[in-house]
Amino acid sequence: MDAKQRLEELRTELRNETISQLELMELESLAEEIDSGDTELLLAAGVPEDREERAEFFRKRAGLHSPLPWFYYDDGDDDDSSHIIQTTILGEKYDLFSTMDDFVDTKERKANVEFVIKAVNNHYQLVEALKLAEARMSDMIQGVDYCDEMYEISTKIREVLRNLE
Repeated sequence: MDAKQRLEELRTELRNETISQLELMELESLAEEIDSGDTELLLAAGVPEDREERAEFFRKRAGLHSPLPWFYYDDGDDDDSSHIIQTTILGEKYDLFSTMDDFVDTKERKANVEFVIKAVNNHYQLVEALKLAEARMSDMIQGVDYCDEMYEISTKIREVLRNLE
């Protein structure tokens, strides 16, 4: 079942006043999947209505960094000395930071920003693929056969590599 279907099931439970604490926790965990205009589910998930409070809510949920994916904002000005990295929270764009460095030329600065974005956006996929690969390779050393899972691992690694190239 996809997230949208589950959200509609949770909405029904909410409207029928039969939603459990566990389901409310699940709803909160699906907050990023809720449409930005769906105040019924957003409020039930504990998402603040105020734009800035909402941004802070999602930043805290993401841990020590802003929600992924990050992307490069290009205003079309080739002579601009600033390159802005942004994220989207419930369909609204937020600036994360910009680079302004007189010691690095604009093309190199833009390449650096794109490199950071690519690394950040693929970090968790890469870690997951490497953990899975390490666990299965460890099992193979101990004589356990995982041909189907090795194919899955290989597929995940190829996907991450495609995103990194």
